Amino acid sequence: MSNYDPNQGYDQNQGVQNPYGGGNAPAGYDPNAGKSDKRTFGLWSLWLGIAGMIIPVVLPSLAALVLGIVSLVKEPKAKTLGIWGTVLGALGLIWSLIFLTVVIPLILILTFGAAVVEYGTYTSY
Repeated sequence: MSNYDPNQGYDQNQGVQNPYGGGNAPAGYDPNAGKSDKRTFGLWSLWLGIAGMIIPVVLPSLAALVLGIVSLVKEPKAKTLGIWGTVLGALGLIWSLIFLTVVIPLILILTFGAAVVEYGTYTSY
């Protein structure tokens, strides 16, 4: 025999899922777990990204890039700071690599190249 009762009320929402993801979350589930309200990583990323653009050294730009990505993952309130820090870190990394491989050797060649040419043409009496 079935437990069906024709006099029982019919629930309109029975068996229908909310397409917008509403409803109660499973027990122990926290959608903001591991996220922070702070903006520490985002601020550090931004400042190191600016420093990496001004001073063409690889370390601050690399740190800005890493901290910007960490900020995007861990700090939802620092999304803009994390994006700017990541962009400035990447641009600073490119700038520092260009500076180290092109500008510094060019300065050295122009400085010591003239000295070598001048030394080669020097004659003693």
